[in-house]
Amino acid sequence: MQAVMKGGSTPGISGRVYNVGTGRLVNLLELVQAMNSMMGTTMTPQHGAELVGDVRFSLAKIDKIKDELNYDPTVSFEDGLRHTIDWYRTGGTGR
Repeated sequence: MQAVMKGGSTPGISGRVYNVGTGRLVNLLELVQAMNSMMGTTMTPQHGAELVGDVRFSLAKIDKIKDELNYDPTVSFEDGLRHTIDWYRTGGTGR
């Protein structure tokens, strides 16, 4: 939300593209573990053969949005995931 608010209130950035994230690498196994913990589930990843185009590592480079919009992530991966899960549990209403 912070990034959206900064983007909406900064003149002269129309058409620019920014990566938004925590600046921290989170792999899929960590994501599954965090979701299991928060949802009380026991999802088990199914590992298959690597496919052409698979992304092995992903980390949003947020230098540009930090420099141009003074963006500083204030929501951790875990808190953001928790908010997202709560949002889905309420049917996307945010209540």
